[in-house]
Amino acid sequence: MAAAEPARAATLHAGRAPLVLFSLIYALAYTLTTLLHEGAHATTSAWLGGNPVLYPTHVRHELTSGMAAAWVAAAGPLFNLLQGLLVLALLPLLSRRSAASRLLWLWLCIDGLVNFFGYLLTTPFVARGDAGKVVVP
Repeated sequence: MAAAEPARAATLHAGRAPLVLFSLIYALAYTLTTLLHEGAHATTSAWLGGNPVLYPTHVRHELTSGMAAAWVAAAGPLFNLLQGLLVLALLPLLSRRSAASRLLWLWLCIDGLVNFFGYLLTTPFVARGDAGKVVVP
């Protein structure tokens, strides 16, 4: 009975390795999606004459009202939609990659689409945030 305990413990720890890897992959995809979202805001602000300062979770810029501010606000969610649809179109081409790589691409697709559609769903209820700035500039 004592010899079975180390074998059982090793099996339990081996079962946790994929969970840790998959959790790290999700965290990477979420971080990349957030950085791309904020980068789209910053790039659009710079194109429209703003002076953006990019932070990990938001962008500060001088465009506070009008159509320019609405375009800057819309840039993040629209980029997420583009990200999700582009990766969705590429998913069949990734079938020969490793499971971890395919999972990263899948999460990038899902995170992009969920982010975009999440803004659409919350817009009628929350007048703040990206979609709120587009609807009520």
